[in-house]
Amino acid sequence: MCGAFSAGIMLISAHYGRLSPDEDDLPAYARARAFRLRFLLRWKTLDCAPLREQIYAPGGPGSCAFVGEETARMLLHLLEGA
Repeated sequence: MCGAFSAGIMLISAHYGRLSPDEDDLPAYARARAFRLRFLLRWKTLDCAPLREQIYAPGGPGSCAFVGEETARMLLHLLEGA
């Protein structure tokens, strides 16, 4: 699994996750689902190996840092609109 995606899910959970079992977990789940959809629309996979093939292919960005940067922007945009 892509580390940038995993980090995004962890941040969503840390910010919107529940603190006790009786709290509603739907706010975190809804944001995680939206983030997953946006990530898949952009990169077409959550798996590291196919992402690396895209990144290091001729004409690709050549670094996983590019995925991390775009994913961070994607997450910020999602959370700002929340």
